[in-house]
Amino acid sequence: MADEVRVELPLTLFPERLQPVIAPTAAPERKLMIARAAVPLPPELLVAAMSLLLDDPDQNVRNTARKSLHELPVATLTGVLVSTATHPGVLDRLARAFHDDPEKLNRIVLNRTVADGTLLHLARHADGAVLEVLSSNQERIARCPDLVPALYYNRNTRMSTVSRVLEFAVRENLPIQHMPGYREIVASVLGEARLSRPGAAPAAPTAEEEAPPTQEPSRQPEAEAQAPQEEGAQPASAEALAQKALDEWGDMGQAAAELAADDPELFQELLGAAQDGGFTEESTNPGLDEDNDDAFFALLSSAMTEGEEEGEGRESPFMADKIKDMGVPERVRLALMGNATCRSILVKDPNKLVSAAVLRNPGLNDKEIIGFASNKAVSGDVIRMISNSREWLRAYQVKIGLVTNPKTPIHVALTLLKFILPKHLKDIARSRDVSPTIARAAKRLMDEKKGGEN
Repeated sequence: MADEVRVELPLTLFPERLQPVIAPTAAPERKLMIARAAVPLPPELLVAAMSLLLDDPDQNVRNTARKSLHELPVATLTGVLVSTATHPGVLDRLARAFHDDPEKLNRIVLNRTVADGTLLHLARHADGAVLEVLSSNQERIARCPDLVPALYYNRNTRMSTVSRVLEFAVRENLPIQHMPGYREIVASVLGEARLSRPGAAPAAPTAEEEAPPTQEPSRQPEAEAQAPQEEGAQPASAEALAQKALDEWGDMGQAAAELAADDPELFQELLGAAQDGGFTEESTNPGLDEDNDDAFFALLSSAMTEGEEEGEGRESPFMADKIKDMGVPERVRLALMGNATCRSILVKDPNKLVSAAVLRNPGLNDKEIIGFASNKAVSGDVIRMISNSREWLRAYQVKIGLVTNPKTPIHVALTLLKFILPKHLKDIARSRDVSPTIARAAKRLMDEKKGGEN
């Protein structure tokens, strides 16, 4: 994720008599006097001038100003950090200068005049208590929704903090659709919210529910709405799914309704209608208690720093064992942020939210996609996502992998066969690992190409 633009600190903010001394074009000797705090100025003006010099083109001036700021009396600096009269550009530069000082950063975050750009920088790069303070400011998050993905993709943000921020964003329907992995993230939030509700788990039918429909005809439509769809039954209309979303999730209903319109099948899984890979199957979800949060926090840090060669996703039994005990939101976040080792494990996750999130990981590379395309252990949903990507299909080895993978839809495999070279068509025609339809089509194409050469 690209870093944010710096908050402007205009030279015209300073008194006219001071501007020629601290301007970028001023003589270094004059600027160094300010940088060393050797000129008697009011504390707020001195700190502002030294903050401006943190961006000076002369490295010696920059380093001197930074050193002097760190040596200022605590009371002097604190007064500037908490004052609402301090210019946002000054707060922005101080936030970067004191990036390893949580106490000062907390004061900056709590200053109501701090710019959104400064908070975005901290949301992406800070850690510990600073993130907790920042994530608690729901008014600012609502005003600057970009804080949500910034916090989510900061590996220093705890999962409990992320969950709280995401739930708020979904409940308030904040515009975070540009967030990488948005659909999977929101669906995981909705699924967890439903599971955490009292009575969300399937309950034994009551005597009234077991009664034949003819005894209570007025209750039949409601019973049908609550029951999973039987095989061959007509899917619910978009309007019915949207209404169901609003009824089921309450203040999160709008986000759920948008998800229902975007992916009705996934929405049915969230309702518990699907039997495989749905949230209702996550009976061993560990939740987000302190111990699990600590364990995930440690695993996420490890998964983002573990050394590995590019595109080399060697599975780790230890990592796989840790991952299987996580809930869906944790696995989705790890799929979006983890390294190749995590991706190689999570791409085969039985929950399609998790496996789909792997394909939205910014660290994913062509070598991994080639491996996924030919991997018979990955789900059909992953194969369909790969086959629907024009970018990934540019790689010839991806086409080969999809054609030879039995989980690739037949019509997709037949289309891709047209781009396969004769030497590979020969192997596909003789292979017992592909469907007879693909093998026959490969042989026919091979014969046609041979006939065209004669």
